[in-house]
Amino acid sequence: MAHLLFTPLTPAIITTASNNALSLALSATTIVYLTSTNTTTTIISLVGTDGNADGMVVCFSNINATSLSFSFSHESVTETTATKRFRNAGSTGITVAQYGAVWYRWSSVAQRWQSLARV
Repeated sequence: MAHLLFTPLTPAIITTASNNALSLALSATTIVYLTSTNTTTTIISLVGTDGNADGMVVCFSNINATSLSFSFSHESVTETTATKRFRNAGSTGITVAQYGAVWYRWSSVAQRWQSLARV
């Protein structure tokens, strides 16, 4: 049997345009296929249902068939639990266009999801 190097997740279609807090069953390396019904969908935080572990990597992939995009907020104060927040390079939000992706790594030192790359 083939062994995947990552765990693929396809959560339900996100129907709320802003302040989306995700709680997902994450593994050491997870790819999350995102879809939405909004022109732009803002995601403010992420937490693993079994907690976060140092070095976990999550890739969010925008698989919308249209030009819908996802925005990942930098240090959103709307998320009251700081350890669920994203810390983005450049201290600004990251927008992921159609068929784009962004990678985050959980840092136990920073206690944040830190951006690694985007395409």
